Amino acid sequence: MNMINSLVIEVPKSLLLSNPKVNGANKISAVLIQLIIEKYADKDIVIVSDGDQEDFDFFFKRQSQARSLIHARYQNLGLLLQEKGLSPDLGFVSD
Repeated sequence: MNMINSLVIEVPKSLLLSNPKVNGANKISAVLIQLIIEKYADKDIVIVSDGDQEDFDFFFKRQSQARSLIHARYQNLGLLLQEKGLSPDLGFVSD
């Protein structure tokens, strides 16, 4: 039984964009982020990044399997979680 209802994933701006030349640690992060989104596609997923709205829109279009992707910038994460009534059960930071 999966007890996770919502999660937060940090996605640096560089990984929001489609970049086939991602390698090294960024490649590992990109693969893990994609696997987490696919596994929890039916959950509320908050994507935290320094990317702007255009970057988020581009990223979200590639994540069509996810039920609820919510974007947040670093500075408004706490407020967003409070407003949406979310208490994430899992978080992933790629650093």
